[in-house]
Amino acid sequence: MKNNDTQQRIWSLMATDETLSERLSRELGVSRMVAELLCQRGIRDARSGVEFLKPTLLSLYSPFCFKDMRQGVQRLLTARRAKEKILIYGDYDVDGVSATALLYKALIDLGFQVATYIPNRQNEGYGLHAAVIEKAVASGVRILLTVDCGVTAVQEVELAHQAGIDVIITDHHESGSQLPAALALIDPKLEPDLPFRDWAGVGVAFKLVQALLETLRAEGDASALTYSEIGLLDLVALGTIADVVPLAGENRILVHAGIAQMEQTEHLGLEALLLECGLSGKPLKAGQIAFILAPRINAAGRLDSARLGLELMLTGDQDRAMELAKQLTQENRQRQQIEKEILAEAQAQLAKDDAIPRVIVLSASHWHVGVIGIVASRLAELYYRPVFLMTVEDGAAKGSARGISGYHVLENLDRQKELLTKYGGHRQAAGFALPAENIDLLRNGLNYAARELDEAVFSEKVSVDLAVYPNELDGSFYRELEMLAPFGAGNRSPLLAARSLPVYNIRKVGKAGEHLKLELGKKGEWEAIAFRQGPKFADCQQMHALDILFTLEVNHYQDRERLQLVLRDLESCARWADAGQALDEPTETAQEAAQLYTQEYVPREELVKVYHELKELSARSSPFILHLPQEQQRKRIAVKIFEELGLVQFSGGTEYVRLYLVPQDKKLVLESSWRYRSAKKYYEEAQTKDLDWAKEG
Repeated sequence: MKNNDTQQRIWSLMATDETLSERLSRELGVSRMVAELLCQRGIRDARSGVEFLKPTLLSLYSPFCFKDMRQGVQRLLTARRAKEKILIYGDYDVDGVSATALLYKALIDLGFQVATYIPNRQNEGYGLHAAVIEKAVASGVRILLTVDCGVTAVQEVELAHQAGIDVIITDHHESGSQLPAALALIDPKLEPDLPFRDWAGVGVAFKLVQALLETLRAEGDASALTYSEIGLLDLVALGTIADVVPLAGENRILVHAGIAQMEQTEHLGLEALLLECGLSGKPLKAGQIAFILAPRINAAGRLDSARLGLELMLTGDQDRAMELAKQLTQENRQRQQIEKEILAEAQAQLAKDDAIPRVIVLSASHWHVGVIGIVASRLAELYYRPVFLMTVEDGAAKGSARGISGYHVLENLDRQKELLTKYGGHRQAAGFALPAENIDLLRNGLNYAARELDEAVFSEKVSVDLAVYPNELDGSFYRELEMLAPFGAGNRSPLLAARSLPVYNIRKVGKAGEHLKLELGKKGEWEAIAFRQGPKFADCQQMHALDILFTLEVNHYQDRERLQLVLRDLESCARWADAGQALDEPTETAQEAAQLYTQEYVPREELVKVYHELKELSARSSPFILHLPQEQQRKRIAVKIFEELGLVQFSGGTEYVRLYLVPQDKKLVLESSWRYRSAKKYYEEAQTKDLDWAKEG
């Protein structure tokens, strides 16, 4: 690869167990292609398939699965009774801002004395700072509650402790070799036995709110009995999507419900931002939140202060909300221009060398420290290399790093730690600082270490979910694909491939012709858009047919809906790997899965009994609280079935569940519930010894 030429990707078709996908297709009533996609996402049986396709908040884990949760909750409740002042200390990215807003809203509504603080990216940087703790002491703060930070703040937590401030840390980052001596340390990365460990910072903050509400509801507290955490889920979805954590497990449930909540948000700031972006009153998708909403909130923290984004999330003034939304849009435009300039300068630096190094390490004195992380991501995408970008000021360099598959950014920074003054992050992204005189040493050290890696690490292999024929692309197929949403990290929008599609028409679109619009097929039957592929225009004009990688979307234009292929790659002749990615081994045998599923079958007479209990509770109050301990799984399944049938509406809780009973004016058919229907089928087949899975193993 020469100068700044980018690589051609290698396409690799995902492997599929045809026997398993055929069985899932039959048992779940979905197409073969969607069944294959479920297999690729680790679905091995109808039970887990139903949970994936019908996510419910009733499947959330107890917040008390964190070992320090009860201790943190009890200290907060003591502060509530004594009217002690609590300082919520957040972070300046979207995850940190949304987590800070979520905790502030919940605690204020529940009667706590709360203030907030978010550090300035440029002047202070990430994490806890001693100067802020000293101000907190002077202001009479008794509890320091962190969100999205704190797990590495050993010295700062000790300073707070010596000053008489109790520290409760909620974080989701990796710790250092020493843990801070906090009163409560709530971080899923520290607890390997948790049932789920991939929450964003806002997700961990939400678990704290759940734990507070569970405790207060158990005590009969009036404010908790009338409060629903459902109204906070739009903030959870915003921060979770923006922080690019896997949309699997509990994250997928939270985001699925959070997007629905955002469409009817109770927060004036979010409503104003949706209106500003042209998304108000429309069905939302995770991609729109990631690429339209989140960058606007992030822009404030990158260029100036994240306080603007936080104020937007918290304001109760509609006019101020609209003013802030417009201001954030302006800052985002400014950020985009700065990003464009830095990217061009970085590519010009790379063009001076004969070849792209294994690890890209670049610096300049005028690059904006709040934007270099975005540019690093763009360069990593373009060249498929780890990227370390720095801005230099007064002899010191601040940097952001982004990685690729097979390259652990934080571990490689750790190997160069003698050159650094500060660093932190995770596998794919990190921040760091060092004396400017060490930049060349860092560049040499990172590239020397990269010699140990196989050359294949630096060749991007794209896993293709399905190879399809054009005539399979219709509205029915698209609707089935949407059942797998929300899409994002860990649950990407299915990546499809089609070969040798005729090019009917092609043109540049966008203000600067940066995108391509294509009509593919012999008569231009398929509409396609290729973002940021404008430079390929001349080459594509010479091609009569294309191999394409794409996702499917519906394009809404002038009251017309049409399927659109969103191209991720286009080649005249794609490079395909010989073998696809192997499927993960099931965590349990087919027989074990079948036996578990038959135990979860709740017969009609048992469902009737549970429903009568709900009616009695509803007659006393609406909404009502149902005590639903985790060990009462059959009753929980019954409530899930009722929710799926529209008989009850969930509005909060994990053990003390807050429910509404929904009035019914027509007869309901139990078999219309996927959960009931599939469990009943397994149970009946097991009773007659006809269950295929029972014969395996």
